[in-house]
Amino acid sequence: MAWTVNPTADELQLLAECGVVLREAGRYGEAREVFQGLCELRGQSATPYVELAKTYMQEGDLAGAEKQFRRALTVEPQNAHAWASLMELAFFKKDSTGVRTNAQKAMELDPAGPSGEFARTFVAEAERLSLL
Repeated sequence: MAWTVNPTADELQLLAECGVVLREAGRYGEAREVFQGLCELRGQSATPYVELAKTYMQEGDLAGAEKQFRRALTVEPQNAHAWASLMELAFFKKDSTGVRTNAQKAMELDPAGPSGEFARTFVAEAERLSLL
């Protein structure tokens, strides 16, 4: 028997928030399960892939994080938040070219919004501290 699941937008938001709480509590395996389920439920949205990637990143699995960020950008190539998050990952990988390239893309896509501002501030601070 096949199950049909059709959660409401509020239910999806609640699941995402639960995943974030689990991740912040260090319960990475459970957080991954939540975000993987959301990827299946919302396959046309970059958001669950970005949150899954952030979980991998917090665990220290940078390769797993990059794979999920790239999947997010396959689903939504114009997602500024995914580009800004990939910029942050590049920083942890000590890839200054990746930081600048991904920051530029985030700023182009979201010049006055939170992702563009995050990228702008991140690069400015990294340069100020001579980290790039």
